[in-house]
Amino acid sequence: MIFHKKHFVLNSIFYACLCIFSILGSIATASESQVLTVEEIEKGALDKLASILPWDRESLEINVYYKGKDIILPPGKKELVYKTRGSNQRAGRIPLILQIKVNDNFQKRIRLNS
Repeated sequence: MIFHKKHFVLNSIFYACLCIFSILGSIATASESQVLTVEEIEKGALDKLASILPWDRESLEINVYYKGKDIILPPGKKELVYKTRGSNQRAGRIPLILQIKVNDNFQKRIRLNS
């Protein structure tokens, strides 16, 4: 009976340590990357267009089309830079370019339509 008790205690300690390390390990890996969602991309484009267009935001109907998925980025300070292309056209289809930077390092360039 003593052998079974000792065996049970050792197994319990082993599984408790295993659970603690797996929980701490999953917390550490969660902070290693960040996700840029499609909603964030589209909302930023809407805000950029509303700021550059000469009309009131309430009188505009703006649709942004991005046919992509969420983007996984490395950890750090995320910066989204929206640029309009060289056209002075302020009505109809307005193409946008999104440059994604993390810690001032270029990560990705995305083309958007609005």
